[in-house]
Amino acid sequence: GGVLNVLPGEEQLFPADFINRESIEFWSSVPTLLSFMVNMGGLKKDAFPTIQYSLFCGEPFSRNLAKQWSEAAPNSSVENLYGPTEATIWMTRYSFNANKDEISRHGILPIGKPFTGHKVKIITKDGEKTKTGAEGEIVFKGPQITNGYLNDQEKTDSVFVKFDWDPSGDTWYKSGDLGFYNEDGDLECVGRKDSQIKLGGRRIELGEIESVLSRFPLLQDSVVVAIKDENQIVTGCVAFTMNKLSKEDLNQI
Repeated sequence: GGVLNVLPGEEQLFPADFINRESIEFWSSVPTLLSFMVNMGGLKKDAFPTIQYSLFCGEPFSRNLAKQWSEAAPNSSVENLYGPTEATIWMTRYSFNANKDEISRHGILPIGKPFTGHKVKIITKDGEKTKTGAEGEIVFKGPQITNGYLNDQEKTDSVFVKFDWDPSGDTWYKSGDLGFYNEDGDLECVGRKDSQIKLGGRRIELGEIESVLSRFPLLQDSVVVAIKDENQIVTGCVAFTMNKLSKEDLNQI
């Protein structure tokens, strides 16, 4: 038997003391938390000797950040996991090796291979399977996949679909994520086909922010852009507008 420790809100910016105080052995979080620790000076070499397993999910995970964590938790494996809520969270896995030169774009870790019993394919805009190495939308099926959305049949029908190229007749989930299989046979996620972003592991639609801003006359034509740090993690959003806003205008918004 073990103890489940949920990181208190007041310690989320600097969880180093919490990890050592509670002798954490199994760590799971979004990569954003590691960025906080780097900025606060808490991700130091050999800082967390008790950790044996480290799981990260929910956002792009840079090789640089993974290397820093593996040095801070030298006795731990480091796993990059992938899977949206519709897949009951994790459904692919990639084991990080600090001594290996990963084949990946922009220094971001691959998301690996699917769990046993699951299938992941890359499809074109027309719903056809792509050629090996080609980029497209990530779709998957398996026992963890939900049946759909509660009281939203239209949305369910739009993303839970069947394909002619699958003779089994099983239902696949269209994730909206873009990816490809690299030369090592590992899946890489390279972004979204829409404007959805992940901030702190939470899904955010930039279009929804723009819709709220459009309620204000001077911001009706605003465009919202996500800001990323050197580890390709979204740290915030900025809105651009063609109108010049005075201090008085900003106070009224």
